[in-house]
Amino acid sequence: MSAVITSIKERYYNTPTQKIILFIFIIGLFLRIIYPELKLLHHDEAIHAWMSYGLLVDGTYTYDPVYHGPLLYYIMSTAFSIFGDSDAVARLVPGIAGALIIPALYPLYKLDYISKNQVVLVALFFALSPNMVYFSRFLRHDIFQLLFTLLLLVCIFAYFEREKWYFALLAGICGAFTLCLKEEVPIILVFFAVFFIGMWLLGKIEFPKTWSRDIVIAVFAALAICYVLYSSLLSQPDVFFEAASRAVNHWLSIHGECRLCGPPYFYVLYLFIYELPILILAIVSIFIWLFRKEGLVHIVKAGTDYLNGIIDGYKFKIPYQPFDKKELFFILCLYWLAGTMALYGYVGEKVPWLLIHQLFPMLFVAVRMLEELNRKKVILTGICVVWLIILMVHVTFIPAADLSEPIVQVQNSEDLRVIMGLIDASERVALVSTSSWPLPWYYRGDRWSKFLFYAGAIPEDELYGLDPDLVIADYNDEIYPSLEGYTKETYKLSYWFSWYENHDRALAWFFLRDGTLGSLNINVFTRA
Repeated sequence: MSAVITSIKERYYNTPTQKIILFIFIIGLFLRIIYPELKLLHHDEAIHAWMSYGLLVDGTYTYDPVYHGPLLYYIMSTAFSIFGDSDAVARLVPGIAGALIIPALYPLYKLDYISKNQVVLVALFFALSPNMVYFSRFLRHDIFQLLFTLLLLVCIFAYFEREKWYFALLAGICGAFTLCLKEEVPIILVFFAVFFIGMWLLGKIEFPKTWSRDIVIAVFAALAICYVLYSSLLSQPDVFFEAASRAVNHWLSIHGECRLCGPPYFYVLYLFIYELPILILAIVSIFIWLFRKEGLVHIVKAGTDYLNGIIDGYKFKIPYQPFDKKELFFILCLYWLAGTMALYGYVGEKVPWLLIHQLFPMLFVAVRMLEELNRKKVILTGICVVWLIILMVHVTFIPAADLSEPIVQVQNSEDLRVIMGLIDASERVALVSTSSWPLPWYYRGDRWSKFLFYAGAIPEDELYGLDPDLVIADYNDEIYPSLEGYTKETYKLSYWFSWYENHDRALAWFFLRDGTLGSLNINVFTRA
């Protein structure tokens, strides 16, 4: 065992860069897993946890695009079976997945696609980013998607460098895992495919000689994994063949709805609110790159050479000429950033967790500008780190408070802890409300037996006949203005940042974070 540990240390912990990345990883992991139950599960988190619990208990799952792909539920049901079903486990698993992105950056440096300074800065900013930390402590598919997208790119670059078939296989596996998470992944994979094919046509990269065989291996592995997961471990094979049409029909149906709509620049506003230093550095970095010889001029020249090459008889492909790998990766990040911002800006439904897919390539773009500075780099990096830490701590680690922050989207209120205390003290609870989440998650299994559940109000005489200790009803005084023998209190079930009530003092809110909240309320009647 000591020989194995020594071998690992010599291979992965013998350079200053490795030690720095490990240190940043420990910080990032700590921030993502400490106090996992500090905040109640978000509405969507509770649903995802509930579905994972259902898969564990009943052993059944059917793909529904409303709740995205199957991989998350199989991961979480496995975690629940090993460590128990709890809020802590529901938060720890995505926290670990988010932290693993930090060491997954290191191969890009080893393959020489980013520099030593760049990998350290990207890892540091990722570890401290308010959005990256917040949504790593959040049971949704997106942080897993980000992890497997990065691993996919690492495998692709390793395949180009090493020309080994097993890197193509690993790329296929990572691609399959991303496809089993979110419905927009096929579009993102097409983005990447177009980029690499375009770079190949321009003679900037060269595919290994066995690329056609290796792609078949990767595609076969990806299809096999997708078939197993979308068919619910082979129990529902027809669902696999219907998954694509289900996803397209669902997202087309909601694209035109203004359910959670916003302007195309929705995510730019979020970047300004939470990631301002990163946004500024990225803009400056793009500006500098565009107006240097290796930037826009180089792109125009490459396109001109390509057209001339076709005219000269190259048959659609310019002969390969070695190209700077760091420059290639930077162009990929620009393309990745532009593609994701265009995609999510266009999609009708705007939600804050989608920002991380745009922010991630932006980190690589931003650190390029920092690397070109000398002594000022340390000062500017310090300013960025302080800004990120202050906002990250504010949105992530403020206990027992309903935050006036748009990042929370629609978060379950801390009032719910009081309500659950009343439920715990009751033997019979009449839930006569159309708003019940996240109670099914918190009272799963035998604990739900105390609930007399109705999907709406019932006549008062019928309600009295149930003889409940506690009545939870919709916030509507016309339904139950009062109940004889019960005291009435109004609580917030969930809340959100209300732009319409804060837009006239946006600048003051930006610095004070003390705006007005919107909320979904419920009336709770306790037996007197």
